[in-house]
Amino acid sequence: MDFSASVVVLQDDGYSVILAFGDHPVEPEHSVVLSFTQQPTEQDLKLGLAGLHVELGEQIRGDYDVVNDIDEIPGGIALKFAPAFAERCGVAPNLAIALSSADLDRIRPVIPVLREKARSAHS
Repeated sequence: MDFSASVVVLQDDGYSVILAFGDHPVEPEHSVVLSFTQQPTEQDLKLGLAGLHVELGEQIRGDYDVVNDIDEIPGGIALKFAPAFAERCGVAPNLAIALSSADLDRIRPVIPVLREKARSAHS
């Protein structure tokens, strides 16, 4: 499912951060949405909704704390999914998303935050 993102959206409203990638602006064949709450409530913590959330193409193929790692790679980013999640969604456990240099520069500040969210859920 590796793909080249022609659309990259980064939203930070002070409450949550959303980073979305798609291979088409209107009807993407491939899309990934990563999101997390910056200040989870006690209820978020109790319900297990405080971690990094991922959606692959559609909400039914999404879950919390199933991204094991996120790294910047030459020309994009790489996601490593929990094996059980990858199997359930019918995707490879590793996904590379190619990005323009401008998009990569724009999202670079949030990559370490996403990486820490992903890794902390599995440590």
